[in-house]
Amino acid sequence: AVVSTQSTGTRTTTAIFLFSWLTASFCYWGLSFNVGDLIGNLYINQIIICAIDLVNRPINFYGVRFMKRVSFLRACNAGMAISAIICMIPYKKEIFPGFNIPKMSALAGRMIADLYFTTVYLYTSEVLPTSVRGSGLAICSSTARVGSIIAPFVILANKISPNINFTAILISSAVCFVCYQWMPETQGKIFPGTLSEMQDLVEGRTRTNIIAMNTTDRERLLDSSESEDETTMV
Repeated sequence: AVVSTQSTGTRTTTAIFLFSWLTASFCYWGLSFNVGDLIGNLYINQIIICAIDLVNRPINFYGVRFMKRVSFLRACNAGMAISAIICMIPYKKEIFPGFNIPKMSALAGRMIADLYFTTVYLYTSEVLPTSVRGSGLAICSSTARVGSIIAPFVILANKISPNINFTAILISSAVCFVCYQWMPETQGKIFPGTLSEMQDLVEGRTRTNIIAMNTTDRERLLDSSESEDETTMV
């Protein structure tokens, strides 16, 4: 239903969402499957990655609370791209016992990928209208499964040419970073309930969420609304 709409902006937003979910899943699982290639004990590396997920929860909570959604997502894209670049640097000297720069960068990239995956799920739910939110999330989730299927095959391709997986992460993250400049901001906005309201949000024609406003602006808006109601009654 979202794709069949006549709005070019809505179709573009939907296409970016699909690619964002694919990128989020591909980067997340690509860095997770790459644990075996990291220096050090395989099981210790996996424990560290699981511990990172626990640290991510408060970071993600306060990140989306105080930062704009699009800015937070673009920061995650930039972080994953930088992490992929560092991982391709052939620097094997250990900073700490069992830890070198590529390994630390890979763990940081995995942490950022987890933040990105969680935030893109939230952001998609805020942009898609209520009437098609369930089906829209299902389609995006199906696209994410494609990314998780591709990830292990890209890692196996490293046997043909090294760093193919990090190159793919770099390119996909950079593409998402650029595409998000055309995405609408949802912080402090009323969530759309219909396709037409989603089109208004995408094109910048939307009302401000009164709950997210500060006290002064909220009182001013309520006073103006009451004045309009009194004028209409007269």
